[in-house]
Order: sequence, then C-alpha cells, then structure tokens
Amino acid sequence: MGPALDSLGALVQGASTWMAVRGLANLPRTVHITPADSWHIATGLEPTADPQEFQCQNYDDLADCPILMGHLIDTTFFCRGKPHEIYFRGQADFSLAKFTAMVEKIVRYQTGLFGGAPYKRYVFQYTILPGHKGGGG
Repeated sequence: MGPALDSLGALVQGASTWMAVRGLANLPRTVHITPADSWHIATGLEPTADPQEFQCQNYDDLADCPILMGHLIDTTFFCRGKPHEIYFRGQADFSLAKFTAMVEKIVRYQTGLFGGAPYKRYVFQYTILPGHKGGGG
C-alpha cells in the first residue's frame, strides 16, 4: 500500500513524500505532525517530549520511517531488551495476542541470527482494508 489519506487515517511514506535537498542529506530533521482529532501517530522516528514532534539524524532515517495515523490498535513486546511496537489501522477478526506472539517469535529468531538488534526500538505498521488481502513491502 502506498501513501493514503481518508477520513479514518493516513499513511505517509518517506521517499515518496519528503524531498531530499542536495548537500543537506546528513542534517538532523524534526517533523511536527498535527493529526486529526483523536488520531494517534505511529512511526519509527524518535519521539520527543512533544507527542506530535519526532526527530531523526538524517534524510535516510526520515525516508525509512513511514508515519501511520488514525484510530490505531497497538501493542508492544520486548525482545533482547528492546521495545517492538505493533500498530494496526483498520479492523480484522484475529487474536492480537497470537499475532504478537508470532511476530515476537520471528523477531527473536532474526535478531539471534544477526547477533542482536541494531536499533533502539522497532515499529511494525499494518493497514487492514475491507476486501483487500496481502500487502506490500
């Protein structure tokens, strides 16, 4: 799924949204988001004291962190001492606990393969649309 906006939420994807300015790619960035009332924000960007403001070290980090907004269902698990947040936009008939356990099993295996997790925290984002199956990268 690409960038999207409707009355229930939005998905902002990095490289297709943010312009890269030659010569400025290595500068830190701050993103301020003013979501619709009652929407929540889910992103891998670094949170700040302001719940609507996020930071990153450079353009590559910004481009690699999509921003999901809307009425979200969320949960967090810890693997190898690091938080892994899972966010869902949309409704589906599934067990959040079973899904989380499955994702945690995959993360535990993958981080074991690579000798650890090279990040402070990780954010999974899922958009569930009626009548659509499957997903994209």
